[in-house]
Amino acid sequence: MTQAAAAVAAWLTPRMEADGVRVTGWSQLSGGAIQSNIALDVDVDGGAFAGSQRFVLRTDAATAVAASLDRPREYAVLRAAWEAGVRAPQPLFLCDDETVLGARFFVMRRLPGVAAGRRIVRDATLVPDRAALAFELGENLARIHAIVPPRSELAALPAAAADHAVAAIAQYRRFLDAMNDAHPAIEWGLRWCELHAPTPAPATLIHRDYRTGNYLVDSGHLTGVLDWEFAGWGDPREDLGWFCARCWRFGALDREAGGIASIEPFVQGYVAGHARAPSREELDYWQVMAHLRWAVIALQQSRRHLTGGERSLELALTGRIVHELEHEIVQVTGRPPWTRTPVDRDTASGHSASPRARRDAAAPQDASSGNVAAATDIADGDELLASAGETLEHSVLPAVATEQRYPALMAARAIAIALREHRDGPAAAAAEAERVARLTGHQDLSPAPDRREAKRALAAAIREGSFDAGARHAALCAHLAETVRRDVAISNPAALRETS
Repeated sequence: MTQAAAAVAAWLTPRMEADGVRVTGWSQLSGGAIQSNIALDVDVDGGAFAGSQRFVLRTDAATAVAASLDRPREYAVLRAAWEAGVRAPQPLFLCDDETVLGARFFVMRRLPGVAAGRRIVRDATLVPDRAALAFELGENLARIHAIVPPRSELAALPAAAADHAVAAIAQYRRFLDAMNDAHPAIEWGLRWCELHAPTPAPATLIHRDYRTGNYLVDSGHLTGVLDWEFAGWGDPREDLGWFCARCWRFGALDREAGGIASIEPFVQGYVAGHARAPSREELDYWQVMAHLRWAVIALQQSRRHLTGGERSLELALTGRIVHELEHEIVQVTGRPPWTRTPVDRDTASGHSASPRARRDAAAPQDASSGNVAAATDIADGDELLASAGETLEHSVLPAVATEQRYPALMAARAIAIALREHRDGPAAAAAEAERVARLTGHQDLSPAPDRREAKRALAAAIREGSFDAGARHAALCAHLAETVRRDVAISNPAALRETS
């Protein structure tokens, strides 16, 4: 056993009232971008746990996201949910002593099943009856929402806000204020939600990350909901909007209920669990809020990488998701209230296109030959980046071990983004700066104001309500639409094809 495994075995022995505990398996589980999850197999001599046991040890990641719970509070929430009949892993032991592993942790039972979102929404053998799974998920969510304050075992959770939507908007703005850059599209989304905030609902326990990818499916059925680090008291409609948000459908955009089914069986299950059915307006509003919240979390994840607390290509690429989220926010809030664009097709993954396909979609074409027009006789830096990405994706990926394919795919995607940004970024930035200058009344200044400062001024004006109506509102919407379109064209052009 490693030193860490031996320390955990020694810590578990008296808590299991066992004669001895041996760790036979210790492996990092995939997922868990915010916390670290370790598959823990143990052999136990004596006591109620005698025999072979399959656990998950959940501990802190190198750096934290501000809104996430610490392990003791997450453990308390998970225990309350499990005891209320929610399908979730059974929590067993909490270690509040950081000297054992260097961080606090808890141990829970390991449930069977698959959590990978893209498999769940695509694999008919994994989910043969999508409506039945959606019903189970709705009913299970209602069990969570049946837990209401006050609860003595959850006294460490912050009290519920009087108006959850208004409080969430204020919180997201505080998070934005802590960022290095301004994000006008997110600011506009928050202002729109502020103007359309619904009447508050009674507070319940909410999971706050109830979505496809955070639950386990085995033989077509729900076995348990994972990742409770964002849970707290709040408006239950937030969970409904989060589950249904376009960003969590994993490409199956026409299946509103988490990419697995239409909304009807999910709501039917929710009502069967003795919860109130949401209105269409409530679902739409909280889906906009979901994209705003995910955008703020993605920025925080990116900062974990950029500040050096946790160097990770996955975290760095997570920040690029913000552009797609901004695109959805601007599209939805730019339409008349409560209207939605129907989707009439299943779309593939937004990251399936090769670096060559992504490059060719935007490169100038030679009219006579149909080939990409060459600008030079010797491969320049852009061409070398493109070739490196193609080699990595098409020659290296098929030959690497399964566990290394995802990192290799991330590297190929990062190269493709870097190429597009190097080629198209300067022009997009210059055009954005010019539009911002016109919007903020600085177009006559020479030299032009710093782009970052101009964006901060625009974001502040949006927050103050300077663009709520009239010609200024129309000009802002046009600017944001063009800005996010160009950003997505760099970060993930396939997403634009999905919405065209």
